[in-house]
Amino acid sequence: MIQATLPGLLESMRRHKYEADIRQDSKQILTILKISKQEYPLFLRIFENSRLLQLLVFIPTTLSAATTVDTARLLHLLNKEVDMPGFGMDEMANVIFYRLMIPLQNKKVDEDLFITYLKAAQNICELFALPVEAVANGQATLDEILEKVKQSEQEQQNQS
Repeated sequence: MIQATLPGLLESMRRHKYEADIRQDSKQILTILKISKQEYPLFLRIFENSRLLQLLVFIPTTLSAATTVDTARLLHLLNKEVDMPGFGMDEMANVIFYRLMIPLQNKKVDEDLFITYLKAAQNICELFALPVEAVANGQATLDEILEKVKQSEQEQQNQS
């Protein structure tokens, strides 16, 4: 178990080869996930009152009014399919994110669990961020993404 403090979490992240720093202005840890040559900011925040640790990855795209409905539908479908749902969006701020919450025990967190959640957040973003960005940017529609998934599933079945 490690202390669920910013210094304790930062030390653990650095031991596991994450480049991270504490942002004093927001009292959060920031690390950058590099996925497909893009940077995805991941913020860690401790909620003392609720005894939770939040991992929040921002998807580097801007949500527009024209794509909000398709993007929301895609995020909903992804959350239904993934083992660790957490995709969301804030229409007021025009941002899309992936968020996980880790419960804390006596202001501590199991280090292996913590690192597993960090890796899971990165893995899920690696798998799904590009289609989310494509829909949000208007480069693809939800129907086009679903058709590609259907074709991929059919190809996999034919190979079996």
